[in-house]
This record gives sequence, structure tokens and C-alpha cells, in this order.
Amino acid sequence: QLFDRRRLGLLEKHKDYVERATDYKNKRNTIVSLKRKAAERNPDEFYFQMNSSKVTKGIHQNDTNRSIDEITLKRLKTQDMGYIAVKKSGDDSKIEQLKENLHLIGQPSLNTHKVFVDSTAEIANFDPLTHFGTEEAFVDRPFNRITTKQLEITTELNKNLTPKDIKKILKKNQHSYKELDARKQRAEKLKKAYFDLSIQRQLAGKGIKQKIVIKEDGRVVKSGPKSSEETIEQGDVVVYKWRRERAK
Repeated sequence: QLFDRRRLGLLEKHKDYVERATDYKNKRNTIVSLKRKAAERNPDEFYFQMNSSKVTKGIHQNDTNRSIDEITLKRLKTQDMGYIAVKKSGDDSKIEQLKENLHLIGQPSLNTHKVFVDSTAEIANFDPLTHFGTEEAFVDRPFNRITTKQLEITTELNKNLTPKDIKKILKKNQHSYKELDARKQRAEKLKKAYFDLSIQRQLAGKGIKQKIVIKEDGRVVKSGPKSSEETIEQGDVVVYKWRRERAK
């Protein structure tokens, strides 16, 4: 600005004029559009979102804090539990299939194989290697116990294998062991999720219940109106006790 026009402020540049003109046109077009919508409005117009929305001090708001009733919540929990049960059943069948195909060498045997004999003399002379027809490395395994004939056939087949084929077999075997461990871990997580959902479904139902926290050191903390809310740490066990109601 010139010295005599300092009181009028900074001199407007062309870019300032463009911004001001653009803002003015946008506001004008918005007002024209709103006037047109108000003139062409249908008084009988209705859509279901009107039930869950309202206007507060001229501002349109959607009611997003709608609570779900107990019946719908329990139905959703039941659907989630069904989905988890299906996935866990598939994992369990896959785990059994992998166990049957793998030898599980070096794994501790969980089951035992009982052999019944007729007399004590047979017990004294009992030879598990001869009875099962296997080698000493496989005699302690209750499943996939390879016999001596199978070992001989495998030895004959292995003579024709190249180092590249053996490497592929070992790699595939290692991949199967990793898949077995991963599926076992996922099965445990699914079991825990199923249990948690069943607890949540029961908590959503009727009845007076009390929350009991069993601490890792053995202390039992019961929740109530007079007891303070204690934080749940890792290793604590949370159980719920329902008040017994007299059946009608």
C-alpha cells in the first residue's frame, strides 16, 4: 500500500483475489443447491435411516450408539462358536492325518501298547522285537510301528534315490513337521477362543453372577459392590459363579 493508504491494510495480490472469488462462488453454489433441494423436497419422503438419525441444533447426526439386545447378542455368539468349532474340527482331523503320515521320531510316546498273554511263562520269554516283527528303534512306539519287511522294502527303494530326491523328501518332511506344530498351536488358540465365547454367551444371559479371580499366588478375589476392582494379570484364572435359583 501507499503511505497514505496504510490504514487500509495489505495490498491484495492476484492470488488473494482468486482464493476469495473461489470461496465466494463455492458458498453461493451451496446456497443455491440447498434452496433447490428445499423447493423440490417431497414431504412424504421416508427412508429407514431416519429412525436412527436426528437433527441437533441444526446439525444432522446419526445415532451410532444403539445397543444390541441380549437375544441378538447370544445369537451372534452362537454363530461365532459354530464357526470356531468347524475350524477346530478341521484342524484336529488334519493333525491326526499328519500324525499318521509322519514317524514322529524323537517325540515322547503318549500312549502304550498292552499285550495280553496266557501264562507267566510267556511273560518271562516274551520278546517284543519278535512279537511285533520290528527293530529296536520302533518297538516303543504304539503307532506307525514299521516292521522288518517294510524296512527291507524301503532300503531297496532308497538305493535308486539320488541325493536330490533325498533332499526333496527331507525338505517335505520338515515342512510337514512345521505344519503339524503350527496346527497344534492354532487348535489350542481356537479351543481357548471357543471357551471365551461360551463364557461371554452365558454372561449375556439372565441370572445373578459373581466374578471370582484366582490369583497366581493362590489368593481368591471375589467381586462385589463393596470390593474394589482388581486388575487381571497374566496367569490369573477368572471364573463366574451364578446364584442358584429355585425351579418353578
